[in-house]
Amino acid sequence: MQRAVTWLLMGCILLAPLSGCLGPIGTIDNPTDEPEPSLVSFPEFNYTADDGLEYNNSVMLGESWIAYFSAPWCKHCELTLDAVDQITPAERLLVFSKDNSTLYENMTEWKEVTEGELEREVNRPFMDAPALAQEVEVLGIPHLMFIRSDGTISEISTGALTNQTVIQGYLNNATA
Repeated sequence: MQRAVTWLLMGCILLAPLSGCLGPIGTIDNPTDEPEPSLVSFPEFNYTADDGLEYNNSVMLGESWIAYFSAPWCKHCELTLDAVDQITPAERLLVFSKDNSTLYENMTEWKEVTEGELEREVNRPFMDAPALAQEVEVLGIPHLMFIRSDGTISEISTGALTNQTVIQGYLNNATA
């Protein structure tokens, strides 16, 4: 009995660092449906990305867009970013880091590692934004928010999502 308790405690200790990856995760082709967003509009934000440009609400206003939240250490999240990146129009996807550790604040490094893993360029802005992630209540990653042209949130998806038909449907709903 004591041995089983020891193994259980060791498992909990070993899995604790992955808690940011856990949470409501759907299957790759059937993402977890989130309840209606508690936020009606995406909050005000203003960040400088790895490309040196400044991104904020007014830059994104006028067309629908996607806020993608993840962390540099989340390797399973790269598949979702790959799928979303391939079908999202230019300048309509912002990549935000939710990790507040100084170990992961270099967004250029994160982008380069991601491009190496995907074996292609990812021409999207990467931003260090743990405060924004907390404000929009990002718990599990990857976390996608589909934003309408007026700044309201149309859809939220948490967990692995690589089905481009589903992603396109969310994009279409944000555009409607």
